[in-house]
Amino acid sequence: APVVTVTQAPSTGAIVIGSVTEVTAGDTGTQTSNANGIILHDVDVTNGEANATLLVFGFVNVNRLDTDVAAKITPAVRKALASRVTFIKA
Repeated sequence: APVVTVTQAPSTGAIVIGSVTEVTAGDTGTQTSNANGIILHDVDVTNGEANATLLVFGFVNVNRLDTDVAAKITPAVRKALASRVTFIKA
């Protein structure tokens, strides 16, 4: 299985998963995302890079996510993952 590296950019605080970054840009708060998966478990990147398990195809039950995690599944993330990851409420 491929290794996914998770880091946090110190200047912007953006979470980077491999080469994937979700950014908020502009005064209007327009979001774009080039996400290619969902990390399945918490990853501590306080002291640098860490390994993670990435879901690249499947289903995510948003009712089982913590509130802060569910909030990160923005319309931009849903659009980027459409046809690969389906978010359901079950």
